[in-house]
Amino acid sequence: TGVLRCESGVTLDAILQSVLPRGWMLPVMPGTQFISIGGAIANDVHGKNHHQRGTFASCLLQFELLRSDQERLLCSTITNSGLFAATIGGLGLTGLITWAEIQLVPLINEFVSTTVTPFSCLAEFMEINQQAEEGHEFTSSWLDCQSTGKQFGRGIFFAANYSEEKQPALKQKKSH
Repeated sequence: TGVLRCESGVTLDAILQSVLPRGWMLPVMPGTQFISIGGAIANDVHGKNHHQRGTFASCLLQFELLRSDQERLLCSTITNSGLFAATIGGLGLTGLITWAEIQLVPLINEFVSTTVTPFSCLAEFMEINQQAEEGHEFTSSWLDCQSTGKQFGRGIFFAANYSEEKQPALKQKKSH
């Protein structure tokens, strides 16, 4: 079913090592895999596919919250929904998350097909970004914050989707 229940101290890296070989993936992956599930919930992290999948809360089904008075509460969108909402992104102020249940997604492919597009100004970035978000699972960009004049706002835009090929061939630069 792709439902994973784990202790809140388990890292995203440990989860990936367990679920990837079984054909599952975390729907939201932040810039690091070395955070815990509890930390991902407390900070409501997002990934390069935020425009498609939202934040970590989008895959969160329920969790147990240990309150300061030692009461343990099951929290979900149905049960203790106010505490559920307040705990997500709440940086631990509502209590300690002891375990969580998250919904994984089937792994389409472990490879991604990437497009790299340079842009020369912020207006061009906005146009490229709007077009790319509609048809790509992942987007990211690098912006040259030191450029000035006509080059102000230049950068590189990256867009990616899971590859359709079983094992895509690596493109290598030809040496001259």
